[in-house]
Amino acid sequence: MLRVVGVVLILGLITGCSSLSVVTDYSEEADFSKFKTFQYKESDMSLADNSPLAHRRVVNAIRDEMIVAGLAEVEVQPDLYVTYYGEVNERIVIMTTGMEYATPNNWYRTTSASGRVRGAGSLHQSRTEEVTVREGTLMIDIWQAEKKELVWRAEISDTISSTPDRNTENIQNGISRAFENFPPASGN
Repeated sequence: MLRVVGVVLILGLITGCSSLSVVTDYSEEADFSKFKTFQYKESDMSLADNSPLAHRRVVNAIRDEMIVAGLAEVEVQPDLYVTYYGEVNERIVIMTTGMEYATPNNWYRTTSASGRVRGAGSLHQSRTEEVTVREGTLMIDIWQAEKKELVWRAEISDTISSTPDRNTENIQNGISRAFENFPPASGN
């Protein structure tokens, strides 16, 4: 029985782990210490049409992180523009799960050579199945307004949950991780 509980706990931990991936890049020529203001710009590839609640969460999280980084949001003549692009993809994952558990009685199996063979009182079962996984990707771009030049980019990917609260948490965590080292050390 303990073995069954242990296997179930391990499977739960593995499937409960996030697949969050965050990658950032920036222009080494940009002097981030000179940027004081920003303005959010809508993109044609945001989640606004398909998922307005998620869109609002993403925009609010980006704005919050920009303000935490010391930038002020303005409506005219910003130093930086910031936007994001979002997409959802589906992929097939082949998942094999196995379980071994003890039985209260001994078990028997037949072999061609000897007939009945006494076993050790445990069973092993496994199952392989195809699972469709939905994965969301956010690309956050920040560009210098005056030069219209990209200066920073983050790509955030994670598995989409069927639970809205979990997705909200994933959005917050992903964007927060993306902005951990923002602004980067200036190249000049």
